[in-house]
Amino acid sequence: MNLLILKYIARLFFWNCLLVAFGLMSLFSFLDLLETLDDVGKGDFTLIHSIQVVLLGSGSRLVELLPVTVTLCSLLTIGGLANNKELVIFRAVGVSKNLLTALLAALGLLLSVVSIVMLELLIPKLEKAAHELSTLKIEKTTVQSDELWTRQGLQTLRIGNLESRHVPREIEIYETDSTGSLVRFVEASKAYFQDDGTWLLFDIKETTFRDDQVKESIIETRVWDSFLTREQFGRLVSPPATLSITGLLKHLNQNKILAVDSSEYSSLLWKKISLPLTLMAMSILSVPLAGASIKNRSNGFLAVMGGVIGILFYLIEQTASNLDQLLDLSPALTSLTPALIIIAITILLNRHST
Repeated sequence: MNLLILKYIARLFFWNCLLVAFGLMSLFSFLDLLETLDDVGKGDFTLIHSIQVVLLGSGSRLVELLPVTVTLCSLLTIGGLANNKELVIFRAVGVSKNLLTALLAALGLLLSVVSIVMLELLIPKLEKAAHELSTLKIEKTTVQSDELWTRQGLQTLRIGNLESRHVPREIEIYETDSTGSLVRFVEASKAYFQDDGTWLLFDIKETTFRDDQVKESIIETRVWDSFLTREQFGRLVSPPATLSITGLLKHLNQNKILAVDSSEYSSLLWKKISLPLTLMAMSILSVPLAGASIKNRSNGFLAVMGGVIGILFYLIEQTASNLDQLLDLSPALTSLTPALIIIAITILLNRHST
């Protein structure tokens, strides 16, 4: 009997999640579209590109909204059962609050597993494609796959490896004359940004074309007065959201060797790792709030309460995730603490509810 009841509650939970997710995704996608429309006309960025960017970002947006979604759908599920007096019957046949809490925690964990798979396999690819479309807003610049092409004046720059925001790799520099003929071609394995805005190139092979003669030279290092600044390069390179969990770990290991700041990547990594705990916390909170007192509450009231709780948690989580960078705190601590507090509050409310 209990198994049938748990299956019934699980079906109701997932149905409510679909409805809530559809509503939230529609709203936030519309708001994102309004924001991207401001960039239409910049460079080669068109209305079609704007719509594509919003659609490609839907996966990341869905995962970001999951804590709010889970809070709303769990409140609607338990609150609906309480309103229909079904929760009283379930309690009478042996479905305890602890069993109900465990079920919701398992459902939240199941959603988190699906989300982790998406974050590892699907969402990074979608975010990378969206980023490549967004770079069309910058004139004379193209980002495709793992390479970047940009031009200024008589110089064209190609960067074939964009794995790091801090170290451009596989560099090619093409220099032409006023007629468009190639006069110099430079290859370098990597470059370091210097404080004065120049690049320090390493392992250089330079080829010059003059008077029907080709001259090649090998140089260990050279300073190049680049037209691409450190900040511009950082904006063109794929943002942290385009990296999977394993990609973030690899990036952090590389930056540790290079001794560069990687707090943004570390914060995002722990945010992804803490997702299962977060969804479990937000799913079980509905038991003491909507079900313990067995009072009739309208779906509108439950939706408002769930929205307020979900948004409040979202704001707290976003604030906490930035504290590690502002105050040099552990990203693990700031990412896990909000969910742990929610779980502790739920346990206390369950103990004091009737």
